[in-house]
Amino acid sequence: MKATNPILVLSVCSSLYLLNPAAPAAPPAASVPKPPSSADRLTAAEAREANAVTELCKQGKLQEAAPRLRLLADKHPNVLSIQLNMAQLMLILGESQTALSAAGRAIKLDPGNAHAWRYFSEANMHLGKQEEAVQAMKKAVSFCQSPALKKDLQETLTAMNKEKARNAAVKSKVYAPGSYIDEESLSLMPRWSKARMPLAVFISPGTVKGYNDQLKELLKEAFADWEKKSGLISFKFTEDAASADITCLWVEEGRRGLSIEVGHAIQKVSGDEIMHATVELETKDANHNQEVELKNVMLHEIGHAIGIRNHSQSFKDIMYFQDSSSRELSEADIATLKALYESKSKLTMDFDGQILPPTPELKQALNLIREANESMKDLPTAVEKSRKAIELAPQVHVFRKNFCFYAYQLNKEGKLPASQAIELAREAVDKSKTLPQKYKQVQISSQKMLDYLLQFYKN
Repeated sequence: MKATNPILVLSVCSSLYLLNPAAPAAPPAASVPKPPSSADRLTAAEAREANAVTELCKQGKLQEAAPRLRLLADKHPNVLSIQLNMAQLMLILGESQTALSAAGRAIKLDPGNAHAWRYFSEANMHLGKQEEAVQAMKKAVSFCQSPALKKDLQETLTAMNKEKARNAAVKSKVYAPGSYIDEESLSLMPRWSKARMPLAVFISPGTVKGYNDQLKELLKEAFADWEKKSGLISFKFTEDAASADITCLWVEEGRRGLSIEVGHAIQKVSGDEIMHATVELETKDANHNQEVELKNVMLHEIGHAIGIRNHSQSFKDIMYFQDSSSRELSEADIATLKALYESKSKLTMDFDGQILPPTPELKQALNLIREANESMKDLPTAVEKSRKAIELAPQVHVFRKNFCFYAYQLNKEGKLPASQAIELAREAVDKSKTLPQKYKQVQISSQKMLDYLLQFYKN
């Protein structure tokens, strides 16, 4: 899940008009804002008030800071930094229309300000105006001169474009009334077996920078919210990591390697059933420990861990693809989970783009392939397991590709002559020729691997 921006700290000066720690990229010369007139300068008392608001934000007391910042913003509509801070704080608090107005005023003051266009974009996205949001984010990217921020903005723009395309594709295909899940997505989503309830949750001890015991309690609240509101999923907490169904790990802020994600959920599945889930959550440093934001991320990642793989198109839902303005599970979040767990539609499985129903034979073959992948240090065993998988599910072309790859690896390690590696590839091709015409792709895929091996050994 993507991060919410930290509150920008207001400068301490009577002529406040620049932002703090990460100041916005310098705009092009043609749009450099004019210095504020005397009417737009803050008095000493107002500067002290601005600093007091900053401290409240740093302490996570956003609701207390909001009305005080609003007064400053109303009194000083031509002070850029105040309007930018106002836009950002209102986004965090879910007041999207107010955020849009503040961002719009900031753009008028400085048309080349990347932060202004960014907040204008996010506010439009929250209001359901996807096209306006995309165009504004393009402006933010074009004006940004900080390489790190520009990368974040470009990643956000890419995600917005993907969601826009997906939204257009599934808008009329909602599976259950009130939900945001479509039939195709539903058919690809594994779920926890009801027999596994309550799911055992292990929360790792907090040993990383930024952790405090309040985070653990907040995470427990998030699990309780899903349990109470859904009536379908239940949890119990355990101190035994080995017996856990869901493992929650703390990661120091910025250490996940993904610049804009502060949470991540990973499922391990077998056929159409989730076997284990891992939830990674970044801690926050003392300046950014905002409880509402963190719980939002926790609820979102738990949603993924219990089966909701896709995202909502509405900012009102916890499973919105960016930071949601909602601070609690929505009716649509719960309707989507219920659609997933109460659906009688048969799940399908995606094998490298080949969509198939999860027959017992296919599930068994998939488990063999997983075992083969885990047996890379024992390649002959991997080849044998892969061969058995092909016999169980001859229609799956990716199994044949794996089979050829293991043979190739055996040859590279000097454990199999090139002639035998090629012979194994020919075996995959010959067997694929016996399949019905609808599995033509299997033969094509196997032939490509054989051609690759022939060319490789020829050179």
